[in-house]
Amino acid sequence: LKEMAYHTSYSHRGKYYTLSEIARFDELGLWSFNTAWFSKYGTLIKTVEVLVETSDRGYYASELECILQDSVKDALRKLYEQEILSREKINNRYLYLSADPYHRVDEPLEIWVEVITREKYDDADFELEMEVTGPDDQHAVPVVMIRDGNTFRGVYEEADRTGAYKLNWILMLDGSELIGDSAVITVRGFLL
Repeated sequence: LKEMAYHTSYSHRGKYYTLSEIARFDELGLWSFNTAWFSKYGTLIKTVEVLVETSDRGYYASELECILQDSVKDALRKLYEQEILSREKINNRYLYLSADPYHRVDEPLEIWVEVITREKYDDADFELEMEVTGPDDQHAVPVVMIRDGNTFRGVYEEADRTGAYKLNWILMLDGSELIGDSAVITVRGFLL
């Protein structure tokens, strides 16, 4: 085996081997034969690290276990303790994320707002004014929102990193402010 290119399974404690020419890895870098699972990244811990680091939204342990068909709790604990991954508690479960808060975001943040109105307002002249303030930014940037029925859609071109983005919006009816509010959304990881 030393002279041949091969992979060791990350499942079954590395008990199984396959020749590199046999393995057909999927888009996540995984391949299985019967119950043996292999990763182009090698070990289970490295595979968990890569999957979480390249995710645009992070993973719960149960999601990773479903994908990897193996227990990931020890790998996640080690990666968290080594500060390779971070985690956020949501509804009594941990969401695992990249520890790097400034992953580069390669695509603009697309904002969709759906306005649900009573029947009598269906043909009303609604407009939506939106502005977004990015992480660490001092000034809000206006976003052009285009209406299509009861949906407004706009693209915020300034999203260049992960973090919290504050959205302020005002719904206008016939030129007068009807209602306004704000929200904060968090962009995590890469957008692939």
